[in-house]
Amino acid sequence: MKECRFQLTYIADGQLHRTCGKAQEQQPFETEHFSLMTQYEKGRVRVRILPKEPVSFTQFEMVFRYPYQPDSRVFVNGYQSWTDSKEYFVTDRMTHLSPLSKAWIKEMSLDKSGDYTFHDYPKTSGVFHGYSYSYVRNGETVDLFGSMTERGGYTIFNFDCNRNLLIVEKDLEGVVMEEPYEAVDIVHLRGGFDQVFDRYFQLMEIPKPRVQHKCGYTTWYNYYPSYQ
Repeated sequence: MKECRFQLTYIADGQLHRTCGKAQEQQPFETEHFSLMTQYEKGRVRVRILPKEPVSFTQFEMVFRYPYQPDSRVFVNGYQSWTDSKEYFVTDRMTHLSPLSKAWIKEMSLDKSGDYTFHDYPKTSGVFHGYSYSYVRNGETVDLFGSMTERGGYTIFNFDCNRNLLIVEKDLEGVVMEEPYEAVDIVHLRGGFDQVFDRYFQLMEIPKPRVQHKCGYTTWYNYYPSYQ
């Protein structure tokens, strides 16, 4: 992750603006309404927004190149616990809820769960998205992409295997920025599976579990109608 291109849509002066451009080390990306400072350091990318007047982003995307292979596996982390977290083949397609189920979904209030109502699901194969962290596995080598903080908004990793793109999207909608804003802090780690995750948890200052893994089950769905 050494160079990226910004794709931005924002509101300033009561008007909608669109712009795009490359992000270079220590060289700000300038508009009349704000500056973006991008810092690259050992696989870590930070972006700071310096507003020149109140500004709000409806689209904030960083586009990177990534060389997917025919046998690559893409893992995406689902939104909360209501969407799938799994590895996909580059020829797979993410599935959306069927339009025929809309009435039932609304009746059961399931439209409040998952990301089906606010994130577009592609109709083509080879395009995936996940939240907070994801990885691409090529054989025994893993490229882990993870957010270091979600305090400024959700980080969505979009994988377009057809165009060899990784698009990092930040959900900043509704945030009005008047002071410097730490928008993005992501890291790219490469190595074996355990190696990259151990390093990621170390950077996140997440301690190792103090107990061994245990298996179990729950039957709470028996009581689902009784939950308020």
